[in-house]
Amino acid sequence: MSYALIETNTITPEVGDPYEEDYIARIGAMPYSARRLDTGDWVLGLRDADPELQQATGWYEVVDTPRPDDTPTTTHDRSIELVAGIPTVTWTERPFTAEELDAINNPPTDTDDILAAVEALLLES
Repeated sequence: MSYALIETNTITPEVGDPYEEDYIARIGAMPYSARRLDTGDWVLGLRDADPELQQATGWYEVVDTPRPDDTPTTTHDRSIELVAGIPTVTWTERPFTAEELDAINNPPTDTDDILAAVEALLLES
């Protein structure tokens, strides 16, 4: 499950550098504790709390939606947006890039080429 922090009807963006200790992820795993938005009181054991209490701290479960199938010329990019106040996975259709089309039309066949392609994808993430 993925969660998003919602404040003032907006998904709160990440804070800081993800490789630094003070980084705060606002989409992903829910923290173990957080303050209620209405009273400022701490809620401990947030991950095990009922959804109403989690939402009182601004944390909502992200509603997943199935990824549409690609077509021969288009793919879909994933994002999370508020839909009726609930964080929801949305998919935006876009044309394949030239590099993506080349990879689809000319897949690597040599083991070294496949390993290099996998390594390149891992380095992009």
